[in-house]
Amino acid sequence: MDYQSATQQIALPAALVLGILISAIGIRALGPLVDPDAISKLPAVQAKSFAVMDVLMTGSLVGGGSKFVHKFITTLTTLLDSTAQKAKA
Repeated sequence: MDYQSATQQIALPAALVLGILISAIGIRALGPLVDPDAISKLPAVQAKSFAVMDVLMTGSLVGGGSKFVHKFITTLTTLLDSTAQKAKA
């Protein structure tokens, strides 16, 4: 394994953890886009789920960059599309 690959294997997880910690402290991407009154009206489970997804998504953006998030969302979308097509058949 060359130096660049070894460094990337250490840097990406470290950056993701740092990004998630920064997001958990309060710097988030989705929260400012949603009306706080709408979130407060949600059941507790949904409000907490939204907060967790916000922390994970923001942490991924901060730590992994948009390319990482784009690859993840593309993979997830492909998986969901193929599952939906199998369900139709």
